[in-house]
Amino acid sequence: MAVDVALDIGTSHTRLATTSRGILFDEPTMVAIDTNSGEVQDLGHGALELIGRTSRHVIVFRPFNQGATVDFDVTARLIEALFDRAGVSKMSRARVVMSVPSLATAIERRALRQAAIQAGREKPH
Repeated sequence: MAVDVALDIGTSHTRLATTSRGILFDEPTMVAIDTNSGEVQDLGHGALELIGRTSRHVIVFRPFNQGATVDFDVTARLIEALFDRAGVSKMSRARVVMSVPSLATAIERRALRQAAIQAGREKPH
């Protein structure tokens, strides 16, 4: 069964909702990544709380600056972690609707689309 997912990744705030469960994530656009293993440690408020409280190899990223993707890989990891938090597995067929900043260039729009695809989900609409 397909899962409908709405994703709004903003420069300062990210929201994720599904049709069956409603809003699941409405927190700051931040992701903490362990640079040794490459694993996402936390998102949103949890990542914000990790600033200055963990070892040096856990870094908190803000993958957007003024609506533009700063780091494609971090954005893909953020999207994947959001999907995991929503319970959307790589085996489920998710239909994804993503918001894109109105001033985003065609390259930035493709980068966001590719980040969602890299996260292992069906192509976003």
